[in-house]
Amino acid sequence: LSKKGFPPLPLYMAKWIAQQTLGRKALPGGYLFLESDPGMGKSRLLRAASRGEVDCLNSLFLIYFDARRPVYCCCRDFFNTILRAVHSFLPRYRAESRDVSVLCAILLEALRRRSPERKVLVLIDHLHDAPPELFSLLPSAETLPNDIFFLLSFDRGTRKKEEFISRFQKIAPAASWTLTHDDFSNTLLM
Repeated sequence: LSKKGFPPLPLYMAKWIAQQTLGRKALPGGYLFLESDPGMGKSRLLRAASRGEVDCLNSLFLIYFDARRPVYCCCRDFFNTILRAVHSFLPRYRAESRDVSVLCAILLEALRRRSPERKVLVLIDHLHDAPPELFSLLPSAETLPNDIFFLLSFDRGTRKKEEFISRFQKIAPAASWTLTHDDFSNTLLM
C-alpha cells in the first residue's frame, strides 16, 4: 500500500506514462489512451497516478477528473478542475476564457516559473460515460500547448467506443497510444 493506504501505481504503468510524456521519443504534447474491459482497474490506476507517489512521474503536474457525472455538471466541473489547478499557482487569476487549451497554457506558464522542467498531465477517467459536450472542451492537437498531456481512460467494447473514436480523431488524429488488455492485466498481476 502507498503512504496514504491506497494501492500504489505499478511501476510498469508509471514507466509507460513517463516514457510517453517525459521520454526522449515523447510527443511535444498529446493524448494517451488507457483502454481495457470494464472492472479491470483503470480507475484505480488513474487515481494512484494522480497521487504522484512514483519518482519517475515527479516531473509531471497531475490533475485527475472523473467524467462519470450527470450531463448538466460534467463540463462545468471539468473546467473548474482545470481552473482550480491554475488557482493553485495564480490565486487571483480570473478566467476570461472558457477555452481549456488557454487555461492549460496559463497553468504551464505558472508551473514553469517554479519548476522549468515540469509538464502537465490531465487524467480523465470514464471518458466512455462522458456527455458529448465534454469532447468540445478538449483541446485539438493543433491548439494543445507543448508539454501538456491528457491520459484518457475508457472501457473497451462499449457501444460508445466507435462514436468516441470518431469524435476524438477530429480532436487529435494519430496522437494516441493504447495500453492493451494483455499488457494491462499483466500490470495488475504485479
